[in-house]
Amino acid sequence: MPLIARPKQAHSRNCTHLVGLLEDRWTNHFIRVLLDVAEASKFLFTRKSNNTFGLLELAVRTLHSCGHVVVQLDKEPGFVIVTPSVYSEMEAIAMSARYYIASPLHAANFNSIISVYRRLARRIGVHHDDVRVEHNINASLEFGMIASPIGLTVKSHKPVGEQSLRTIHKGYNTSFAGLTRWVQKILEPKLYAIPWYYKDSFSVREALLEMHVNKSVAVAKIDLKDSFLSGRSHHISIVVAAVFENPVRSLLQEALFLLLEHQYVVSNTLSCTYKCIYGSGIGLLTSASVASLYFLCPC
Repeated sequence: MPLIARPKQAHSRNCTHLVGLLEDRWTNHFIRVLLDVAEASKFLFTRKSNNTFGLLELAVRTLHSCGHVVVQLDKEPGFVIVTPSVYSEMEAIAMSARYYIASPLHAANFNSIISVYRRLARRIGVHHDDVRVEHNINASLEFGMIASPIGLTVKSHKPVGEQSLRTIHKGYNTSFAGLTRWVQKILEPKLYAIPWYYKDSFSVREALLEMHVNKSVAVAKIDLKDSFLSGRSHHISIVVAAVFENPVRSLLQEALFLLLEHQYVVSNTLSCTYKCIYGSGIGLLTSASVASLYFLCPC
């Protein structure tokens, strides 16, 4: 169980009282105590949302209020809890990877980029013969951010000495979110047609239950290195769009190039914005789809 702290309004305000990993025989009792604390503090943290239990959200919020930074583990349950200065060093290490370059936003001509975006949105709307499509694509320009906030996870599951950081693009509210949603909607039918693609772990489980194998069969795990962060924007957009026919192909190619060519991230601790120059950043809506379809390329 991940580290969980007391809520701020509970009897003790001492944020150093953290509850660590518990033996199994204490787990149920601990959960009941936390539920009592949440109820007494009038917190609604007992529901599950966004794949995260409410009490876990309560723990993270409380740790943040103590001046700590909570960094989630990549594939294992739990966290790394660090000071803000250490987290700043972690972000600097992540941004020093070859996938990113320092790129101040003022160096880009965003007025020209937005003009291209709007013209493309108009052509997509004409293709669908629906002005609402154009409106939905352009709507995110009004409230979205050019740069996505940086998120980090720790690859603690790697062998000793090989642990590293995974950089997450928290791109749920960017200026280009409208176009991103359109691209994802176009890609999904082709994506789900890939015979080895499974939407989630539940789909994998169902497929495994239907398999009949004998004892001589071995199961191997294959890890594709840099699956998301591979390829350049020009080549990716051509390859992925090629599985479609015109006029969708040309529209999709332009949309993909625009999105991939302008992936900016920003942090609260580093003084510069960065540009992702390889692949599609982990965390963006279309990244898994783009990476999976790009993998089909025979070259």
